[in-house]
Amino acid sequence: MFSKSNGMANSLRSCFGKFKAIIKAKPKAKRNNSLMSEGLVIEILVRLPVDSLLRFKCVCKSWYSLISSPFFIAKHLQLCNSTNKPDPDLMFYADDQRPGNNGVENIFIVSHETMEVSEIEEESSPHSIAESSGDESQDEDDDQAARSTVLMVGSCNGLICLYFKADGAIWNPATNETKFIPRFSGRGGHFKASGFGYDARNNDYKLIVIHSSPSIGADHNYDHDTGCFQFEAYSLRADCWKFVTDFPKMGLTFSDQLIGTHANGICSWLAHREDSIRGVRRDEIISFDIINEEIIRTPLPSEIAEIGTHLADKIGNIIVGVFNGSFAVVNVNQNLEDIPFFFHIWVLREVGVVESWTKLFTIGPLQGVISPLLLWKTGLVLLDEDSEELFFQNYNNQQKSSIGNFRDPCFMMHYRESLVPINDTKKERM
Repeated sequence: MFSKSNGMANSLRSCFGKFKAIIKAKPKAKRNNSLMSEGLVIEILVRLPVDSLLRFKCVCKSWYSLISSPFFIAKHLQLCNSTNKPDPDLMFYADDQRPGNNGVENIFIVSHETMEVSEIEEESSPHSIAESSGDESQDEDDDQAARSTVLMVGSCNGLICLYFKADGAIWNPATNETKFIPRFSGRGGHFKASGFGYDARNNDYKLIVIHSSPSIGADHNYDHDTGCFQFEAYSLRADCWKFVTDFPKMGLTFSDQLIGTHANGICSWLAHREDSIRGVRRDEIISFDIINEEIIRTPLPSEIAEIGTHLADKIGNIIVGVFNGSFAVVNVNQNLEDIPFFFHIWVLREVGVVESWTKLFTIGPLQGVISPLLLWKTGLVLLDEDSEELFFQNYNNQQKSSIGNFRDPCFMMHYRESLVPINDTKKERM
C-alpha cells in the first residue's frame, strides 16, 4: 500500500460527517426520507479513492456488501476510466537519488495532479511478493538469484503484472491483493517480449509472452535468424497457460525482455529488420489482439521508419506509448549533430493502417543527454542522463516539471488504482 494526499477525499469525508449528523438528528421514522438515500450513498462512495473505500468497508455490513459488489467495483472502475477523468498516475521502478534516500530501490507513484512522489511500502513491494512465492525445487542461493530481478510487465485497470525469472504474479497495489501465476513451462525458445492487457469480450486479464524459436538446418544446427516467434498467453480467469499462435521471423527482431504497451485490448511492441546491403534498420509495430488472438503488423511512417544502422545504438530505439487511448511512437533527431534535441510524437489512429499515422506534436529544443521514457498527460517523461533528473515536459507550453533524481528508472507505465479483485473467483472481474 502507499499513502497520498487527496483533497477530494477529505471533503467527501466531511460530507459524510454532516450526513451522519443529519441522520442521528432525525427521528427513526423519518430516516427513510433522509438525504442519505442509497443512490446518494453510491454516488458519493464511488468517487472516493480506494484507500478510503477499504476503510469504509468497516462502517457497516451494508457498506461492506456494497463496496465489495461487482456492480460497485465496475461503476468505480468505469468512473476512473471515463473520458472526462484526469490523466492516470505515473508508476516506475528506480534507485531513489533524492536527498536523504540513499539510493533505495523501490516502486514510485507520481500523482498526475500534484506531481507528488509516493512509494510502495516495503512489505507490499514486488520484491517481497517475489520472495514470498516460495519454490521448494530451488535451493536458497538459486532462489535468491532467480528473484533478484523483477519485471513489471504491464498495468491495466489497477492490476500490475510481475514476472520474476521462473515465476510471476498479478498484483493490485491499492488493495494489496496478489495472485501467483502458474509456472510457465513454455514450448522452448528464448524469451523475447511480454505484455499484459484486458480481454473485454471474456472479462479476463491476460499475460502474453513471446518466445523466439530457431529453425534447424540440414546440418542439424540452430539458425536463430530464421524460425518463428511463438505467442503464449496466461488467462487470469482460467488460471492456466495456452499456446496461441506463431509467425515466421523473416529477419524480424525484438529487443530482449521487451515490455509491451497495452491499449483497447491490444498489446504492441517495437520490432525491427536490418537491411545489411543498404545499411539501414527498418522499424515496425507488432501488435497482438488479445480478444481475437490475431497478430497485426504496422510499419512506422515513412519519415521515421528507417534509420542508419551506424546510428541505431547511439540514439536508442524509438519508444512505443499510448496517447489519449491510441498507440503512439516517439522518435528523436536522427542527425546526432543536430543539438539540442527535438522529440517528435506520432499517433496511430488505426492499428494495421500505416496511412493512419499522424504527427501530433514536437517537444524541444532540449539541451543535454536526454532520453525519452514515456508519453504521459500532455507531454513526455524524460531523463537527463548526466544529472539523473527525471522530469516531465509539457508540449502545450514546453514547460518543464521536475519529478526528482532517480538512477536507472525503468518499467515506467500509467497507473490508475482500482478495486478490481484478483483471487475471488466467485466475483465477476472488471
